[in-house]
Formats: sequence, C-alpha cells, structure tokens
Amino acid sequence: MSQPSLPRLGFVGAGRIARCLAPGFARAGYPVTAIASRSLESARQLASQIESCAAYDDPQRAVESATYSF
Repeated sequence: MSQPSLPRLGFVGAGRIARCLAPGFARAGYPVTAIASRSLESARQLASQIESCAAYDDPQRAVESATYSF
C-alpha cells in the first residue's frame, strides 16, 4: 500500500506564529510551499529558511499554492 502524499502548506502572514509553525512543519516533513505577507521582505526572510518555499506579497497566491493555509 502506498503512502498518501502530505498536504502542501501555505502561510498568510510572516509574523510570530508563522515563524514558529512554518519551519516546524517543514522539519516534520510537510511541504511548506508559500509565505505571504504585506511586506514582501518579511515573506522572503521566512521563506528563505524553508526549502522550495516561495514568498509573495499577495495572500491569494499563497492560498492557491497550498492544500491548507494558515
């Protein structure tokens, strides 16, 4: 029996909660695909810590790239 793939996760906001949860989920093996923030620089700073994670200043783009969004 094959393993189901893990859901892709996206975060809207690059604040305290996302800075804790996103890297934690990534370490646990979940693909964190996108971080969106009003400040693109904040999104880039957090996304740079996570492999294959994109940074956006448009929350809709983060939501569209993920199975689940926070």
